[in-house]
Amino acid sequence: MRMLLWDNDDLFYSYTVEVSVNNQDWVMIINNSEEQTHGWQVLHLKPRPIVFIRITGVRNSRGSIFRCVYFEAPAQVPLDSTNFDDGRDVTHYWENNERDITMTDASRH
Repeated sequence: MRMLLWDNDDLFYSYTVEVSVNNQDWVMIINNSEEQTHGWQVLHLKPRPIVFIRITGVRNSRGSIFRCVYFEAPAQVPLDSTNFDDGRDVTHYWENNERDITMTDASRH
């Protein structure tokens, strides 16, 4: 999956991502509630059944508005790619709470 967070105003966002197969039982796969993220967010996860995706904005650097301007699942970029169609580079890598997920922040420079 990948999503583009609004970053024209140098905002940083905190968010969580949960998935479900039945819209009743949810599993949190990303907990960035304490992180400061912006720009492209690329989520690499081990294949699993997913029917529903819930993205919850926790806060931004100027308040509580969460702006996701683009979301794509599955991501239409190669998983080993460090560049995007618009020339942005992946700049940060870190492991997430779940062993089989890697979160990538592909921010603007």
